[in-house]
Amino acid sequence: MSSLLLGVLWVVVVVGVLIPVSSAAAMLLLSLRRRLFGHAAGADSAFLLIVLPTLAPIIWFVSETVHASEHYLVGQTQALCYDLLIASALLMALVAASVATQMLAEHRRSGELDSDATSRLHALCEAHPGLAKWAGRIVAMRNVEHDSATRGVFSPRVELCATFAERLHDAALTAVLLHEVEHLRKFDPLRNLLGHLSLRINPLGRWLLPEWQRWRAERELRCDAAALKANADPLSLAEAILVAARPRRTPVIAALLGGAQPGFINLRIQRLLEPVTEPVESIVVSILPLALLVSELVLPHLLSSAPIQQIHNIALHPLLAAFAG
Repeated sequence: MSSLLLGVLWVVVVVGVLIPVSSAAAMLLLSLRRRLFGHAAGADSAFLLIVLPTLAPIIWFVSETVHASEHYLVGQTQALCYDLLIASALLMALVAASVATQMLAEHRRSGELDSDATSRLHALCEAHPGLAKWAGRIVAMRNVEHDSATRGVFSPRVELCATFAERLHDAALTAVLLHEVEHLRKFDPLRNLLGHLSLRINPLGRWLLPEWQRWRAERELRCDAAALKANADPLSLAEAILVAARPRRTPVIAALLGGAQPGFINLRIQRLLEPVTEPVESIVVSILPLALLVSELVLPHLLSSAPIQQIHNIALHPLLAAFAG
């Protein structure tokens, strides 16, 4: 019974203390990053600073649990820390439930394959060198809420609404496909899953939500720029954005490629007609958050004195004794 209570207390510490503290630090770093290094659209460091406040404490705890279990298995300790195992199981169950919720929501929005419209898309892909190898991952669907989107985690693909595709001429449709393929190339379906997962688990996720929305909007600008580099016609892509923005149905998800706010649409059109060179983000700025994540996986197996044991001895064990007494 004490192990179960300690396991629950560990979950409270990770979710209720470590994640909020990490979130506050991440918000300060995001603000500092913008002031020192300017504005790099859809930068990897910004994405990592949004998801790490949630993922890093969980990864650290699970890694510490594996480290403690290794000591038991090789005979360095005489007792197995069941409270750590229980807490890790609860945390992983929380992550799995959040992932399942997101994937089920995506599955409910699936529509019906339109073979004729898909054949047209594949023909356009075969005629363009930047799209040829992606043809097998591009489909047209009926009865979907989105006009154009990248979906799926294990086998990501580009889905276009068949009705939306019918309203576009070939050059505009090719430009849209070049934009969406960039999302696939950058693993954005996986990034979106991690982002939604992090914000759902994080008690202070609403604080990071504006940063997440800003990052997603910046990602659209980056994919627009990539489409232009792949020889997409800027006027055709601008036309596609405007076509998608026209209210032709109940506005559940009536936007093309991520957002239909008038100000953002105007910005995208302006960037297409007058391209802006984004500042290149320092490689150091991009690597530091990733280095933190890697260190969390490695350090628990290298340190002789695990920090998790200090928290257990100083805080959790006395607290459990007080409850029991």
